[in-house]
Amino acid sequence: MRDGASSAPGRALNMKQIPLTQGKFALVDDEDYNYLMQFTWFLQKTHTSDLFYAGTNINIRGISERVMMHTMIMGFPPIVDHLNGNGLDNTRKNLRPATAQFNSYNRGANKNNTSGFKGVHFCKGAVDKPWQARIGFRGARHSLGYYATAEEAHEAYKAAANKLHGEFAKW
Repeated sequence: MRDGASSAPGRALNMKQIPLTQGKFALVDDEDYNYLMQFTWFLQKTHTSDLFYAGTNINIRGISERVMMHTMIMGFPPIVDHLNGNGLDNTRKNLRPATAQFNSYNRGANKNNTSGFKGVHFCKGAVDKPWQARIGFRGARHSLGYYATAEEAHEAYKAAANKLHGEFAKW
């Protein structure tokens, strides 16, 4: 679920919900709840996808600074990755420090994706194999070949993502 964390059966015992704007909420561990409740949290949508995060504004030396809940929980590392891709699940088991590169590996397909698969796009000029699979790795985009179907291209992307992106692979 991308637009709000849910309390799945069997998971709610050590988690609490923090209310956000627009009727949404974020999940946090019991140990973080009281500290986080001293702030007013809002729902923040990303520009490139349909992901949501919890944010607040904190006054630091007279300047209002936006701080994301997951960053605050993790002790302010530069980048925090959500393992399950749900930006409102801020339980500690779902958060890990990451580099910008590894965080990008754990993204889903962009919202303007037309193939339905991450790393797969249609090439108008190609007749018998119009679907190309491409993957980003170490700052460069690599072609994985052309395929007759989007599904075949997706399988090539999955294999390459598992090999190159390891535990951050998402397809």
